[in-house]
Amino acid sequence: MCYRSMFVIAVSVLSSACGDDAVDFDFDYREVSNLTSCSVSVQGYYYLGGIFSYDGANPVGPQREQAVKQAILDINANQVGIHGKKLGLVSCNTTNSAIAAQRMTELVGVSPGLSGVIGGSGSADVLAEAAIAIANGVPLMAGSATSPAITALADDGWVARTAPSDALQGVINARLAFDAGFRRVFVMHVNDAYGNGFHNAFRAAFLGFDPGNETQARAYASNFGSAPTPGEVVEEARSFVAASATQTAVLIIGFTAEGRDIINYANANGFRPARYFFGDALRQQPFIDAVTDKTAIQGSLGTVPSAPTGQTFDAFSARYQGSWGRVPVTFGANFYDVAMLLGLAMQLSDDPENREQVRQNLLNNTKSGTQFAGAAWAVTDGARAPATFDYLGASGNVDLDASGDVVGNIDTWQINPTNTIEKTGCKKPDLSDC
Repeated sequence: MCYRSMFVIAVSVLSSACGDDAVDFDFDYREVSNLTSCSVSVQGYYYLGGIFSYDGANPVGPQREQAVKQAILDINANQVGIHGKKLGLVSCNTTNSAIAAQRMTELVGVSPGLSGVIGGSGSADVLAEAAIAIANGVPLMAGSATSPAITALADDGWVARTAPSDALQGVINARLAFDAGFRRVFVMHVNDAYGNGFHNAFRAAFLGFDPGNETQARAYASNFGSAPTPGEVVEEARSFVAASATQTAVLIIGFTAEGRDIINYANANGFRPARYFFGDALRQQPFIDAVTDKTAIQGSLGTVPSAPTGQTFDAFSARYQGSWGRVPVTFGANFYDVAMLLGLAMQLSDDPENREQVRQNLLNNTKSGTQFAGAAWAVTDGARAPATFDYLGASGNVDLDASGDVVGNIDTWQINPTNTIEKTGCKKPDLSDC
């Protein structure tokens, strides 16, 4: 099949006009042209689209794109690929804008030559992307979007993720503050699906632990693009702290640049709560490095979906470090698993570009049967549904439930006196220790 769309899939002169299974693996590829805001980052015959944020308040796209590319390297190893042809990647930059993320997904979604989309980093991005993916029948998988609102989507199986919902992380963070002796918490959170969902889960749990507990919250625009300013948020927190002799903590649910601006304003203006607590997006060394007076955040506590461990992750991490010269970042393994799961769903399809088949395989044929981890991709060669595989995720359990969610544990962490991040524990969904 040849395509005419916003993305034009043109077959290389080294391949036949509409594909030929007999063509040599190394040279059988198709070029993607007419890209306006996206580009081909890995050339292939079949393609996935990747929505990444390279700048803005949460510029984690390059590292997460590398994790996706590692999956593609593993899929294409030993000339296996997808149906014996190379898997490629079209990458788009959202600049951490949900509007741009939606536009990128629409651009990708109208091209029948792309079999699925790897969603953006933030929950707001993914919720914006989901509307387009559902409308166009495009499989969308996210590696770090954690808002509980994603679970509630009426998506008919078109949307899934490999990171657990903040419905659990908010509870664990509340328990962390409660167990540390705090009965009053001021919450500063980004006013989007991530911040709102996390805050709602935190507040419900914290107040549920003791009816006498008290919280107050202030939402702010992403990257402080509109009122309130960081100073206004901090001054409101100062007033809340001053209203009671009870020790009060501050929880910040936001991204690197936002956390930096809040803490640096507080430091410069003499405000220091009894302790800071942080959500997962601030478990970043660049955030710590950007804080002017780091003594203000030493001893701070936070939560994050559990860091992967075990032989499967260790093997992935070794391959990743061999390719990119660095250890995987937070959620790196989750993005790797997204690409592997979408690739497996394509491999099991009679037509890897049939998105309905990809959706069905993703939901039904990736969590039981022949077990394999990423480097053993060759075991899938020639397999088609109804064959099933139990893919062993680098990030941990990636068996998708009916809502496209996974169930995982939550790590607790702190910023230690050397201004680095240290894991302090792990909690299961029932709040028991891992």
